[in-house]
Amino acid sequence: MSKLRENELKQKIISILILITCLVIGYFLYQFFVGGPKVSKYLIKMFDSTNPIAIKEGQYYGYIDHNGKQTIAPQFKYAYDFVGEYAIVEAFTDNDKKNTEYRVINRKGHALASSSLKSRINYINEYDLWVVDDVLYDGNFSKMLDEQYSISYEDQGYFLFENNAKRQAGILNDKGKKTYTYNFKEGESTFRVRPSTITVADIDKVYCVIEVEYEYYGIVNCETGKIIKDLFLTTIRVDDNNIFREIDDDYNLINSYYVDNNKILYETESNKRLEYLGDGFLEIYDRDSWEERKVYYNINTREKIQNKPTINVPLLDSIEGLLGFEKFSCNDGYGIKSGDKIILSCTFSRISFLGIEKFNYLRGMEKKEIVIIEDGDYYAFYDLRRNRELERFKGDYLYSRHNSPFIRLSNDDSDTIIVYNLFTGKYKTLPDSTCWSRANYFELRTDEGIKIYNNNLEHIYTREN
Repeated sequence: MSKLRENELKQKIISILILITCLVIGYFLYQFFVGGPKVSKYLIKMFDSTNPIAIKEGQYYGYIDHNGKQTIAPQFKYAYDFVGEYAIVEAFTDNDKKNTEYRVINRKGHALASSSLKSRINYINEYDLWVVDDVLYDGNFSKMLDEQYSISYEDQGYFLFENNAKRQAGILNDKGKKTYTYNFKEGESTFRVRPSTITVADIDKVYCVIEVEYEYYGIVNCETGKIIKDLFLTTIRVDDNNIFREIDDDYNLINSYYVDNNKILYETESNKRLEYLGDGFLEIYDRDSWEERKVYYNINTREKIQNKPTINVPLLDSIEGLLGFEKFSCNDGYGIKSGDKIILSCTFSRISFLGIEKFNYLRGMEKKEIVIIEDGDYYAFYDLRRNRELERFKGDYLYSRHNSPFIRLSNDDSDTIIVYNLFTGKYKTLPDSTCWSRANYFELRTDEGIKIYNNNLEHIYTREN
């Protein structure tokens, strides 16, 4: 091989190695700065710092922006917080201001839908959908079906639809697709659906009880409409994690069964209850027994065991399980580890995780993984992602709401509080008084009125008490 060819080959190898190195570094930079859990549209909309803020002037409600500038003039009997582009208000329907209705408005104050009852306006936040007077709208407030369909939300992203003109009812998914349709027979007019609520992370299918005329019951796959148990004359009740119970006319338990893979995988003897634990294990017990003897069934091996198994599958609302963090204790203290790696040594009096929604929002949008540490007389906010303490405050009590970034700390011997915003990292010392933590603003009652502070804890407005 000539010297020239050899040098060219070396240059190509070096270039390839440089490219691979850049790709690897780029991947890790993306994961650190951009990657992370998918944050729901609802959380992004709820925590949007630009959401208009409801205020009251005299007898009427309107809205201001996060700088205190009026965006919708006071005109409503009552106004609720915006979630993204939309909010619910109670609006007057006549000039005498005697009659009202509930409306969904946009940021310009224009009404998009209305109802005589607030209970008839339902925002399904997990799926960013609206149901107003039985009409289904998407997150941009466009109708998903024509008005001959009557829609009501059930659970787990599934809806009941009814079409009186076609004498049909059934199951609708969150994309507006009909997954199961029942055609009413002569004399029938009532249909209901009850999805099972999923709480364990290793279940990926949802099954529903269907009910006709409060008399006939069956089980279907909510996603595909496949019939698992056809309609018959025995009442079926639904429990969590695809567990179902048959009961008699006196509400006595007949038996229970667990459904997966489009079939009944396990059915109990009479008067036995079931619970799905995770990792393919069922707990079988007699709820009416004083001793409540429990037996465990392995779905995969079809074996019963007497001792409770170790379950490694987390619950869907468990930060520790889903995200790989684990609290541990030693020497009367607490710490955090991830696998075998110790992130925080067990020297703290208490460690608290945020609610999983707020934690995921911080993780996905702000690139922070914050836990709250109690260390003697102090509360500290620690970022597990960067392995460093963000802020530390002295306090006797800490108050936090799941749908607000604001944390309030108070002391027994002080007439002030510290308010800290997890998203912006801003904090402020304020008088100790009645206060309210919202999704993108903070309210404090004072002698002058109720003061409103934005996400940066800047005072932007004062309204009457």
